[in-house]
Amino acid sequence: MNDPYELQQVEFQIRSSKENGEYSLRLTKDEVSKFVLSKYKPKQKIQESFNFDTLDYNRQTLFLIIGFGFGYVVEKIQELVGDSACIYVIEPAPQLLVAQANLIDKDKFKKVVFLTGLEFQRLYEDFFYVIDENTLNNLKIFVHPHYEYFYFKYMKRITDIINTVKSDRVINLNTVNAIGTRYPENAINNVFLLNKAYDINCHKDKYKDIPALVVSAGPSLDKNLEDIKDFNGLIFCVGRTIQSVQSIGKEVDFTCIVDYSTKIYETFPEKKNVPIIAFSTVSKEVMNEWDAQIYLVDTSPAFKELVDINLPPADSAGSVSTLALNMATFMGCNPIIMVGQDLAYTDKKSYSSTCDVFNEDEFLKKVDPAKSTVYKLVEGYHPGEQVLSTELYNGFRRWIQRHIASNQHITYINATEGGAKILGAMQMTMQEVVEEYGYIEKPPIEHKLLLDEPIDIEARLNVTLETIEEKMKRIFEAVKLSNELIHEYKNYDEEKSPQKIKEYMEELDKADKHIKEVKLENLLRYVFMTLTTHLMTDGKYKEQVWKSDIENAVHLAETNNKMYEALSISLVDLKKKIQKRIEEERENGNG
Repeated sequence: MNDPYELQQVEFQIRSSKENGEYSLRLTKDEVSKFVLSKYKPKQKIQESFNFDTLDYNRQTLFLIIGFGFGYVVEKIQELVGDSACIYVIEPAPQLLVAQANLIDKDKFKKVVFLTGLEFQRLYEDFFYVIDENTLNNLKIFVHPHYEYFYFKYMKRITDIINTVKSDRVINLNTVNAIGTRYPENAINNVFLLNKAYDINCHKDKYKDIPALVVSAGPSLDKNLEDIKDFNGLIFCVGRTIQSVQSIGKEVDFTCIVDYSTKIYETFPEKKNVPIIAFSTVSKEVMNEWDAQIYLVDTSPAFKELVDINLPPADSAGSVSTLALNMATFMGCNPIIMVGQDLAYTDKKSYSSTCDVFNEDEFLKKVDPAKSTVYKLVEGYHPGEQVLSTELYNGFRRWIQRHIASNQHITYINATEGGAKILGAMQMTMQEVVEEYGYIEKPPIEHKLLLDEPIDIEARLNVTLETIEEKMKRIFEAVKLSNELIHEYKNYDEEKSPQKIKEYMEELDKADKHIKEVKLENLLRYVFMTLTTHLMTDGKYKEQVWKSDIENAVHLAETNNKMYEALSISLVDLKKKIQKRIEEERENGNG
């Protein structure tokens, strides 16, 4: 039987302990036997071993327990935190979990999430969902004694998954903080491009069985750039590779941009004369100077909130290469070939020498992946090879692998000839690709405007300004109610206050729903989250189990007021940005 994690090699023995209704648990492997749960007072001893008295936790803490241990640790957490505690239990061996389940009152653990066996994908998906800004630094892991010995390979896999989820969440959080006000600022700028924007939907499945080449800027592009000369299908370039491909006399059909920053401007050539596929919130500096067709797509309804226009949706992992790959799939291209898609620092280099802008090579030569928390070695393109990469690159690679797995009707070819291995992609050299598919020529590319007729953008933005005013008015009413609730808590009367508090809470629920009815969340979220990250991640803003209910209620109400304040600041910021952009258009004679 296939047993990669050696679960079948671990035997278990369950016996009634000296304490009535409690059980001992002993694991055995390779003639080594150890007690996970003692024969004497197993429940008390395992609970004491985790030092709950000194543990920093609150009602929002996410608890992960490796090994079920008849639920003794779960019971202690529920005793301290309450039945609403968020608890995950991972028992490596399914047969051990079943054996324990047959000896306990299952009703006690109805709210606990159990995982067992090789449910690794479910663990990643579940944890990616529950580990957010609130729980990122509020996760407590309990490992039952000796599990790391008996289930060493399994535990390593679990640890890797948890670290990956946390890393992905940190990347998301850092992205939020980095984007800050650029997200709404770019969206407000780019909304004025709508009347000359083109519709990506006109290319949907239009190029079936036409090969597409996605040219990325990885160091391995130096090896096969010249081979692209004889490729006649569609060519998608990331910004910095436009000049690389054009330098060998090839026409670029599409480029893509997902970056919001000003720095990305430096990666594009002086002549911006290639059709571009862009998210609505990308760098305004790039978009304002673009001379060719602009295709606006989105992952969020920012333009819907601004001017009541839905842009065509597009998927991306936050990488321009993944957007290009997604667009080639959307257009029906087959096969889709990737070059320069190293997803690694091949030969300790950051980019191809044909398009390098941000040079990190000297720094990379000093990186020791064994000592680094950022850099790591991953399986390489060539058999037996390991290459230097990062968790960010690994996130992009996982997205590409999922994308390939979801589109099995298309052949994906990795012709990078270096970098990290991409599972699911056929490996060929670019020369082999040209020999097999070079004879297939792309048809003429036609472009169609997004809107049937121009819209009055300023008039629609003025409607949004009115919406902002209405939302601010509703927030003011909620703050007023919240302050009255805080006052009632601080002057608590056992006879009168319970009913008053109930009424305030009902009114606040209505007020919150009233606020949410005004849809501006996507435009506000980056500024709002930047202002409130400390409220969501700092434990002192959580409900504390050692405080009285009244103290916790006052504390949470005051925190809620801070959230309202942050929302108001975000709205004022959005309002000023819209007003400023309207004035700029008028000054340019476009208003």
